Amino acid sequence: MKKFINWRNHLNIYLLTILIINILLLGFPLTSVFGYEFAVINSMILVLLSGFYTVYYFKRDPGKSDKEFLRELLKSLSFFLIVPFLVSIINSIITGFCSFCDGIQFYIVITAPSIIIGAALGMVSILMLKQFRAGLIILLYIMILSIIGFELYFNPQVYFYNPILGYFPGTIYDEAIAVDLKLVMYRLANLLFFGGILLLAVKMIYNSIKHSKIILILLSLVVSLVFYFLSPGFGYSTTFNSLSDNLEKELVSEHFIIHYDNKISTGKIKILALKQEYYFEVLRKYFNSAPSEKINSFIFNDDDQKKKLFGSKNADVAKPWLNQIYVSIENLEHTLKHEIAHCFTANFGAGIFKLAAGFNPMLIEGIASAADGFYQENSIHYMAGLAYNNNYQVNLENLLTKFGFYNQPSSLSYIYAGSFVNFLVDEKGIDTFKTFYRTGDFEKSYGIELKPFLKGYYNFLSFSSGTGNQYQADYYFGRKSLFQKLCPRAISLRLRNGWEHYSNGDYMGAQIIFLGIYSSGENYSALVGLVESYKKLNRLNKSVKTLEKAIDSFEGTSYYFNLELLFADLLAVKREFGNADSLYNILSEQNPNRRLFYIANTRLELMKNNRLIVKYLKGNNFDKYKIIRKLNSGSYKYSTFPVWIYLSKSYNEDYDIFMEQFNKKIIVDDYLSSYAAYSLSKYMLDNYDFINARKMAALSLRYNADKNFTSVLKSQYQMTGWFYTNGNKILSEIKYEK
Repeated sequence: MKKFINWRNHLNIYLLTILIINILLLGFPLTSVFGYEFAVINSMILVLLSGFYTVYYFKRDPGKSDKEFLRELLKSLSFFLIVPFLVSIINSIITGFCSFCDGIQFYIVITAPSIIIGAALGMVSILMLKQFRAGLIILLYIMILSIIGFELYFNPQVYFYNPILGYFPGTIYDEAIAVDLKLVMYRLANLLFFGGILLLAVKMIYNSIKHSKIILILLSLVVSLVFYFLSPGFGYSTTFNSLSDNLEKELVSEHFIIHYDNKISTGKIKILALKQEYYFEVLRKYFNSAPSEKINSFIFNDDDQKKKLFGSKNADVAKPWLNQIYVSIENLEHTLKHEIAHCFTANFGAGIFKLAAGFNPMLIEGIASAADGFYQENSIHYMAGLAYNNNYQVNLENLLTKFGFYNQPSSLSYIYAGSFVNFLVDEKGIDTFKTFYRTGDFEKSYGIELKPFLKGYYNFLSFSSGTGNQYQADYYFGRKSLFQKLCPRAISLRLRNGWEHYSNGDYMGAQIIFLGIYSSGENYSALVGLVESYKKLNRLNKSVKTLEKAIDSFEGTSYYFNLELLFADLLAVKREFGNADSLYNILSEQNPNRRLFYIANTRLELMKNNRLIVKYLKGNNFDKYKIIRKLNSGSYKYSTFPVWIYLSKSYNEDYDIFMEQFNKKIIVDDYLSSYAAYSLSKYMLDNYDFINARKMAALSLRYNADKNFTSVLKSQYQMTGWFYTNGNKILSEIKYEK
């Protein structure tokens, strides 16, 4: 037994430790999979343990020569990589692989270099100190990890390349992470740097080179500094200057400095500037305070550019401590006010990051959602009431904990957080909430216990907010949380590959990929891709049968209603007009959200001429535009207005030419006509027609049977009124710096 324990200087003790840790990791959703998270956690563990083992190995068996010592050390450390690999592989054989290919790539690129990095830290500690070497390893380990905090605090980026982690996508969960050339090159650079330090330290120790400590320190510092200054050019970090260089245009208004891509038109950016200034005034009144310095807003041309330069593709972000927001031009309508609100919270945030106490996400996102007030053209209270009264309740006490925010779909977390914070502000005022935000102590801030107050909030949701219907609730909330998803990263990468094949016209290749994904588990995107691929391959019957067989399994989810629309469209193209008409009517009656409601009603208008619906569904955007225009040549079909506007914008039709078609009186007497006027008002506002935008917003308010929708209409009317009064003056004061 003693011989077993002492084998290779207690190597078995280290391997047993690694084994126990990896068995424990199997109990967590993301690390139980042989993939990215598993590779990163093991890299963190192995760097530290490799450093400790190197010190112990040198102390017990320094070896006869530097080469022999290094050879035997690396041979022992190689066992560190075998144990996690075997644990995860055996578990995957039993429970099923997500993707062995992806997993092995992550393990080789992220985890494998960790033993070299750890050994280098160990040898540096041996060279520098005779005692407390383990303490120096921990200090160096923390210093290397702290680079992430430095970059997070001072740089715009949310992604991080780090020797210990390899790559970290940041605070925004990104399913589409893959081993790419940039990551491979970064890890090769890590191996060259730390491998060089390891060799140099071993040589210095065994050959007693004079001034070895100073030489090693200076060399390490010089190489590190060179890499630090070069890293923005290679895409391993994003500084304010490098981001500004890529978003090279700059516009300055009273409260904002806008950095934007040169592909974004001047017309769009000027409207953005006006909306930012409008939201600034609204938020100033809400918070009773405002940032003292101009907010820097970085506006990306699309999500792909945002992913490349900033690190987050799927979410817009603010950094209150930097007074900066980062938004894609295509997301402005939904996220701009929310992100600006984050900058206002810096005035009362805690710590150097100026965020909620304990970085509590419920408070951080709750106050921004509350200040925004709306979620996808619905009031935040309406959405919370919709969830609460239709079987999508959450435990607010749990939501207030650090990780409770992530235990349900993000839409639920954001909506409940925003509604609850708005309720707090309405009941107790914004100043008391600021104290709660800064301290994180509810009872001390409000002088009452949380549970009785929550009862009052739940009662408010039950009786004071709109209940909607179950279909709407399923549409908005019928999604899985991050921790409920099976193999999210592997599936996301395969889906991206499938859609790339589809976009490139390789429909057979796309079909094979989508079929493989869907066969291993019900996936909405894979099903849609499969159905669309069959359709492109002129296998319409196969499309219909595939969707008909699969659609019921999505009932009760947010995806069901889009599949209903797709199914109805397929039936219409197949000329099964009776069945298609029934499905469109069902979708209209379900009314899961505004978009699907007006699309379903537009299709019903087209169904009145069977030849027209087929031509519309088979046509390109310009064909569809002509059909919609013809449809409105007599009396207005109000359900078509949002579609009509979208199609006009899709081929950049001149605003005045488009508006010439609205030569008849618009009569608002129901929801569809009100929404049509509201859509026109937004379109007019985006085209600097402030007078008519205001008139149309006022017209839309003639329908007031829906309290929730009326709040949306009033918000639009207030904005158009502000634009009418202030727009031209602000536009005249805008400066272009670049």
